[in-house]
Amino acid sequence: MTTINWLSRSRDTALNQLIDGSADFSITLNQGAVHPETGVSFINLGYPAFDYYVHRNSPLAKSKNLSLAEVQLHRQFVLEDLEQSQFGQQTLISSKISSASDPSVLLDLLETEGFSLLPKHLLGKRQDEFVSLDVDFAVQSGHFGYVLLYPASAITKPLQQDCIDAVSNWFKQVCAPEKTSY
Repeated sequence: MTTINWLSRSRDTALNQLIDGSADFSITLNQGAVHPETGVSFINLGYPAFDYYVHRNSPLAKSKNLSLAEVQLHRQFVLEDLEQSQFGQQTLISSKISSASDPSVLLDLLETEGFSLLPKHLLGKRQDEFVSLDVDFAVQSGHFGYVLLYPASAITKPLQQDCIDAVSNWFKQVCAPEKTSY
């Protein structure tokens, strides 16, 4: 009997909405702070794998052992929240950067050109359309943390706890290490 609205907002906007009471939760990238902002509690959700992805029809998709110089010649699409994080700033490698606030829009843009650093789970049902770049400057996937932010209070309401449990369980699946056989 509860309506849940899933909205894509920048980290700062989401924090302001948590503090002013117009939002109940925010899932965002970890900023590396030991203590959350005033009035906000958090749960560390885990560290999903990130890779550089291109559309399967991109000329880059068939290239092997790409150098940083080769990749830098192409447009890099960046999720707005990632771009605003310390991790995102460290991974801006192209001179041609374009931002998108919505992951589905970014994936649509990748159909036409460029590459993007994304967590694998954001590919969702479109996973078969994209391939990770074979680059010589990263030997494995990167990992970066997500947190669930919510208003701080001494007592968690049952509905809040249900949402925390649902999001936490989903991230346990997303961040579970992939089984590799040798």
